[in-house]
Amino acid sequence: MLTPQPEQTVSKLRKYLSGLHPWTIPAYHHSTTSLKSLVIAMALLDGGLSAEEAIACSFLETDFQIDRWGEVEWQHTLDRARLSADVAAAVLLVQEINSLGGTELHQATV
Repeated sequence: MLTPQPEQTVSKLRKYLSGLHPWTIPAYHHSTTSLKSLVIAMALLDGGLSAEEAIACSFLETDFQIDRWGEVEWQHTLDRARLSADVAAAVLLVQEINSLGGTELHQATV
């Protein structure tokens, strides 16, 4: 179920995302779906969080459940490794685009 968001929030996010270099959009999309959070993905790809911090934030609920019920070792280990690879790929793509001058296209501020 979707929770309606204030129009001001939607407007700021729309402005921010429309200011991104077009080639970074797939990295933001993939990070958002992998991390299960647009906010964590934005913080990661804009340099506010390291990859390790973003993964830790994303795994907060999972870590709580592991502490409470125990770990399914192969599954949780695989999930964490897969997320690490996905996050690394997105970060590398955005960093490469920015190093080539892609930041001039990112005019939006939140």
